[in-house]
Amino acid sequence: MNLAHIGMFLGVAISTKVLGFVTWLWIICCSLYDTWNTLNDISISLFSILKKITLKFVFIILIPLQIFLLINYHQITDFKIDSPEYSRYVSPYFQSYLRNGTLHTSKDHYLYFGDTITLRHTASLGGYLTSYNISSDGSAENDDNQNLVTLSPHEESEWTHWIVENTSTDSPFKRVRKFDNVKLRHKITGKLLRASDSSPPVSEQEYDKLVCTTGDIDYEGKADEKWILETVEYSISKYANEEIFNVTSDKVQLSNQGRHCTLLGHDIRLPEWGFHDQEVLCLDPAMDNLAEFQIKVIKSESNSMVDYHINSFNKFKLIFEWLVRQYRYSYSIKNADPRKIVNSNIKPSIETWPFDPQQNEIVVKNIWILSFIGIMLFGLFTTFRILTWNPWNQQPTERKIILVDNLLFQDIGFECCLGWFLHFYVYTKSPSRNTSAIINYFPSYILGFIVFIQTLNTINKRFPWTKMLIPLYVAVLYKLVN
Repeated sequence: MNLAHIGMFLGVAISTKVLGFVTWLWIICCSLYDTWNTLNDISISLFSILKKITLKFVFIILIPLQIFLLINYHQITDFKIDSPEYSRYVSPYFQSYLRNGTLHTSKDHYLYFGDTITLRHTASLGGYLTSYNISSDGSAENDDNQNLVTLSPHEESEWTHWIVENTSTDSPFKRVRKFDNVKLRHKITGKLLRASDSSPPVSEQEYDKLVCTTGDIDYEGKADEKWILETVEYSISKYANEEIFNVTSDKVQLSNQGRHCTLLGHDIRLPEWGFHDQEVLCLDPAMDNLAEFQIKVIKSESNSMVDYHINSFNKFKLIFEWLVRQYRYSYSIKNADPRKIVNSNIKPSIETWPFDPQQNEIVVKNIWILSFIGIMLFGLFTTFRILTWNPWNQQPTERKIILVDNLLFQDIGFECCLGWFLHFYVYTKSPSRNTSAIINYFPSYILGFIVFIQTLNTINKRFPWTKMLIPLYVAVLYKLVN
């Protein structure tokens, strides 16, 4: 019955908060530790051991996983209304699912010169390649005629639209093939996308190159404005022996011909003058996952546009994307660290762990001390017991009592210390600092407090005179609080 309750509560926990997976992992580790101790007991039959292992596997592994998948599957199947405010953060595949299984694209799914497209950064949330009619460095005067290029979340904005142009005027091919040289002209400003040796707006590494737009509607461009269109996943055209893009499935990388670098985007945000969009730069070599873009055809001069229907969707693929993007949305947008927006060079850290120093409440500033001291006290006392252990100077009855106490202390202390470490480690790695600090730290606090009480209880049993130190404990805590 206890295992059934644990299984149901774990299923609800992992379906509610990401931290629930850490609790699930902790319970699994404790179960494995208990099973290992059972295997060492020769008085237990093999049937009982197998029965115990089977029940634990069912109630601690299968039941929570089944509850988790059932809840998320039900949630995915209930998505009936598309909200562009939030659907812009999911992939085109997920967007098609929300939009009645339709994808508006070119009739034959291929890319042609002259098409108007958007370039979506696959590793970002709603990262659409965008150019604004402002200077690339945020200055009031744009003397070098270079406009800012970013990754913005605005899916329907015309500032994200680019026109694919051919670098060769006498080329007989209309379809864009793999390794073709192309120019990307911004639809609104008419400027060409380019890479230069100047520094990006925020990143200060000497090997980072600036990506901007330059020229005007009549500017034909040079090597810096020519990009080699490479596919990460490409298909072979059924019409010719050429490798041609399929815009519904292929991912592309853009390599600059003049600067020999690859276009990429990352999570660093621009200051307020850059609308807090993600920074775009050119780098060689570039990490593949940060340099991948997906093309969506908005308008085609050479082909008709149709609504492509997807007959079936992989629900487990949708669930996985939903969970990953929900977590990323929570920490990078919904609960974004204010310091990261004001100054993009400051990343979330644990220098002020475990709480925000701006919170001046007494409890918030000092609540972590007790549980952390409990972990340290457990480690010191365990070390002391190992160094002073002498099995020959005890009477049998006394030895048996001490052995039981030591086993209880060891088991409880080890399990709670493991739980404290797992929860606290994940808490320190959490990018979000906008939620209540006490709520985030509460699991670690409870487990550390249990270790603290259990250690004091064991010390008092072995050294009764330590009860006189309780007033000293209270005095130290009072001093810390005040």
